[in-house]
Order: sequence, then C-alpha cells, then structure tokens
Amino acid sequence: MRWLIVVLMVVGLLGVYVTPSSAQMEIGKGVMAGLNLANLGGDDVENVDTRTAFKVGGFVSFPVSETVNIRPEVYYTMKGATQKFDYMGTTVKLTYKLSYVEIPVLLRLNLPLENASVLPGIFVGPALAIKTGGKVKAEAEGQSEESDIEDMKSMDFGVVFGLGVNVSGFMLDVRYNLGLTTIDDSADPDDVKNRVLSFNIGYGF
Repeated sequence: MRWLIVVLMVVGLLGVYVTPSSAQMEIGKGVMAGLNLANLGGDDVENVDTRTAFKVGGFVSFPVSETVNIRPEVYYTMKGATQKFDYMGTTVKLTYKLSYVEIPVLLRLNLPLENASVLPGIFVGPALAIKTGGKVKAEAEGQSEESDIEDMKSMDFGVVFGLGVNVSGFMLDVRYNLGLTTIDDSADPDDVKNRVLSFNIGYGF
C-alpha cells in the first residue's frame, strides 16, 4: 500500500499551495477513480490485446480564468496488455501487468452552456509516470506462473488528452494516455510504448 500513501501525500502537498489571493476564484480539490483499457503500441509490438485495469487518486484544480483551469493530478494506475499465441499445440496467454504512480498536469478549457448546470470541457497535458511494478503472468492448460519483467524503465513520459463534464460536484471524463517513450530499458531497446483509454469518475470538494 506504499503507492496509496504516496498518492495521498502528493495530493496534500498540492493543496498546500493555495494562497489567499486566489480566493477570488475557487480552487478545487477532489478524488477520482477510473477504468483503464490498457494496451501496448510501437514498431516492435505485434498481436497484443487490451488489458482491463483501474486507477485511483486525486487532483487539485487551479483556475486561471473563468474558462481555463490548470489541474495537476496524481494517481495509482495499472497498465499493460494481454497476448495469446500457440506453442506446440498449446494456447499460451501472457498478461503484462504494469503499474505506476502517474502525475499529469492538465490544461482544461471549460465550455459553459447557457442556463445549464452541466459544464463540459476539453483538456490536454503532459504526464510523468513512476514505475511501481512490472510483471508478466503466463497461463497455459490451467497452469500459471508469474515473474518480474526485466529491463523495464523506472519512469515513463506521455501526453494525456480528453473531454469531460462536471455536474453538481461530480466529474466524468474519457481520456487517452499516449506514451511517448519506450518502456524497454535493455541495451538494444525495442519500441514498446504504453497506450491507455480511461473512463473516469471523480468528486470535487
């Protein structure tokens, strides 16, 4: 549970930097959770399928104007992919289990609607991810074995973009996390990048 402690500490630290002068525009804080449809992409990735996983964390939202917010987030997120192949007449399934503490900084443009309690918006921003785990699980004929992934980078970098809506304190969004760097840390690294489509729900307070 060390990752959860890290998430809560970072969210708390972000909330400390609220100055009295910012009281003119409300600064938001909140929690969030989501469903990840994770995959791997890149020139050296073939025949992989989606892995369903989850994320959980929090955020702080700093208003720049009435329509623009800067929103740092920090959350624990699970990524990876699945893969099936035939080996000597036996179907083998591999599940790549990658996990990170991820810190995106999003620029959100709100798109207010007249006489509506719903506030839609679009957002984009960079994301830094710190590896907390990397394993591969092999399954065949009712047997399974799990081992650590060797030569996996300790940090990953990507860009997050998406759209969302705020309704009475609740926030819903759909976003795509596009990995920009390979996660392979071997001497001759393959081009393997994280790809994650996420559906998230949050609550601000």
